[in-house]
Amino acid sequence: MTDSTIPPHARGYEDFGGTIDRTFADSIPAWPAERRAPEGSPNIVLVLLDDMGYSDISPFGAEIDTPHLARL
Repeated sequence: MTDSTIPPHARGYEDFGGTIDRTFADSIPAWPAERRAPEGSPNIVLVLLDDMGYSDISPFGAEIDTPHLARL
């Protein structure tokens, strides 16, 4: 395949800075630069749960104790 025959949505690795070799040990990763929040930014934790009912955690009557979720 040439670049002209590869559809645009499938060209996701053009900017990859590492190398992929036959083994993991021979490959070179390309980690993105570490991102840090600006000084003074608030700490935010977003918990997204799917397929839960109202009484699925212990504060609302669940049979299984969920103390970590209860503290949130």
